[in-house]
Amino acid sequence: MGNTASIPTKKALKVAAKQRQRKSAMSMLLVLHLNSTLWQIINWLTTERNYSLLSDLTELSQLKREQMVVNKQYQIMQFGIEERKLKLLEQKSTVKMENLRAEAAHKCLNVEKDRLQVKVDLLQQRAQLLKEWVSQDDNDSALPLVND
Repeated sequence: MGNTASIPTKKALKVAAKQRQRKSAMSMLLVLHLNSTLWQIINWLTTERNYSLLSDLTELSQLKREQMVVNKQYQIMQFGIEERKLKLLEQKSTVKMENLRAEAAHKCLNVEKDRLQVKVDLLQQRAQLLKEWVSQDDNDSALPLVND
């Protein structure tokens, strides 16, 4: 008796077959309905009154592509400008450094010139004293020469 419960009856098999047929028919109807709806949408979009909408969408899509190209070109140009700005800043800093070095060298030369001028003045004064018959010892004590 336990085995008879697990074996389906003819009636149960017929009911199951009818349910599968109904599900299959419903699936087919749904697919047909979806196909029909899709074609209705396509037909609606391609009718003359909606053709302008489709045309507008196509034009909008084209404009969007063109805008993306322009944006990319703009970004490339901006990158080039930023690159040139950076190079100019580098050149400017190099020129400033060279100017500072030149100013420092100029100041050093001026200091050296002034030091040499003091030495020249001292030697001229010593030469004048020697012409006036001041002794070398008195000359050395009055105007000592410092060797650099």
